[in-house]
Amino acid sequence: MEVLSEAHLYFLSVDPKSLDYDKTNDILIFEFNRKQVRIKKGLKNEDLGSIFGELCYNVDVNGKVVLDISVNIGDSAIFFALQGASKVIAFEPIPSNFKLLEYNVILNSFEDIIFIKKGNICFKYDFKIAK
Repeated sequence: MEVLSEAHLYFLSVDPKSLDYDKTNDILIFEFNRKQVRIKKGLKNEDLGSIFGELCYNVDVNGKVVLDISVNIGDSAIFFALQGASKVIAFEPIPSNFKLLEYNVILNSFEDIIFIKKGNICFKYDFKIAK
């Protein structure tokens, strides 16, 4: 199989049976927690290996609300949803990334868990953080 990016190489090294690529639509397809994950433009996102392979977000989000800032194309938000977050509020300020974020959330059927917001949190929103 041709190696197309660092993210692709990482997934091939971890579990090549669970990896597929829809070249026509530029969608990386893999399995995580026994569920199929589809990420448009996933081959260009080198964070996928650390998020889904190395589990760099080593936090218990099960049943919790997650605030994901600068969510990029939605990979981390999808990861948190798959880890059991009750809600993910995802902010993305870059218009091209925001469109991919919307697409990836719908592609993975997480519209009822991941709520996306366009813009940068530091200028528009006031939050109180509770333990």
